[in-house]
Amino acid sequence: MSRRASLLRSPSFWMMAAFVGRQLNGADNLRRNLRWLAVHQDARKPSNTLPPIHFIIPVLAEQDHIEPAMRWFCDLMAHLPNSTLTFATTTREQRQRDALIDRLDGTPAWRIRSRTVPGLTGSQAALLRDKACATGGVLSANDAREVLGDHQPLTSEVVDRQVHQARRHGLAVFHAHYEGLGRKAAQVNHAVAGLTAAQDDYIAVYDVDSRPEIELFERTAALVRDRVRQDGITPSVIQQSARFEVPAVAAPSWRTTLCRGAALSQTL
Repeated sequence: MSRRASLLRSPSFWMMAAFVGRQLNGADNLRRNLRWLAVHQDARKPSNTLPPIHFIIPVLAEQDHIEPAMRWFCDLMAHLPNSTLTFATTTREQRQRDALIDRLDGTPAWRIRSRTVPGLTGSQAALLRDKACATGGVLSANDAREVLGDHQPLTSEVVDRQVHQARRHGLAVFHAHYEGLGRKAAQVNHAVAGLTAAQDDYIAVYDVDSRPEIELFERTAALVRDRVRQDGITPSVIQQSARFEVPAVAAPSWRTTLCRGAALSQTL
């Protein structure tokens, strides 16, 4: 069999060809979208006629991201009257922590490493090793629970604190805690079920690291207005495009380049 024929029969070759083809197609779609925007952007003049928007942010093990997201979306809501913000947490985080504690029970200190115990961060592993060394070299479930609970509150606990502070300032911010077995979609559905929203209000679902700007919603209002004029009805669903950005990360510089390449790939 020739080398070329062997290559064409290789699954790895076709996987790579499919990946390259997908990225080329994405690049072409992006090029055509930018060309369309260049032609139509004057027709999409900003409009302040959007109905109230109810932001829902499902979160899981994202303690460090709650406060900056809270600040961003609360500032955004200042430009969107009658809008609300709801963080949707889940008991799945507690169950995952309980499973991790069970896995750590009886583990020798030398085996507690983030690379060998899924779900552990490097700092958590160091604290757990210290605790195990201080109690005979083997970690107990109670000690693991004490360390993990003391040094990292659950996301739901962080949300509770942040929501309490925001509501003291009169902001329409809420916390919906989902106790079922579902995942992200179930969290969103649970939060939606608890909303008090009018028929024409919009529900906007974002990740905790999303940073939409007011110009996006002004353009969206113009889009809604155009669709109503053309179709006679208000669009019930609007799918927004996303652009992924990466701030500078630690040296070496290739890490930043790699991360930006991954972000560009997701954007395509």
